[in-house]
Amino acid sequence: MGRVQVPNSLNRIMKTSLVLIFIGAFTTVFLGILMGGLNDEVKGLEVFMEEAKTTQPNFEKSLEIYTDQTEIVINYLLDLRPSQEAEYVDFISRIEDIGRDLSLNLDMESVRFAKEEEDGTLNYMVTFQGGMTDLENFLEKLEGLPYYIKVKEIDYRSPKNLTPDELEKSSNIKIKIGLFTK
Repeated sequence: MGRVQVPNSLNRIMKTSLVLIFIGAFTTVFLGILMGGLNDEVKGLEVFMEEAKTTQPNFEKSLEIYTDQTEIVINYLLDLRPSQEAEYVDFISRIEDIGRDLSLNLDMESVRFAKEEEDGTLNYMVTFQGGMTDLENFLEKLEGLPYYIKVKEIDYRSPKNLTPDELEKSSNIKIKIGLFTK
């Protein structure tokens, strides 16, 4: 039996078919790998979306809790700001009480600033004689008052640097405070 000779045209068809099968197999494997990666990405996004659904209500609840707390703080600060004359008088008497408690001879007067410096406060200048400990004690007691107060300026001159005549004539501690009002 002899060898059967395959015609040239059939040989070309077989070579072309093999090349096309190879290209098709390569393309299928390549696209399969890409689709697998895409499928993993889609699954990751689906998990993210599920978590996002539970996060949205939690975020809204957190925001609600935060705004509730903010409202409490704002109401507290508003309560610290006097709105009636009796409350201003009470503030002044409490400052004077601090002076008596600390055995300080306080001088307190209302002061006005230029319009550009106004910030919704009643401003006072408190002056007295004392040392650094007296100043610290006064500020500590001032901080404990149930008012919204801003210490605007402190002018402290050490008694050691003053002459006896200067000590007798003027106060060495001057504190500008602002009482926030409604």
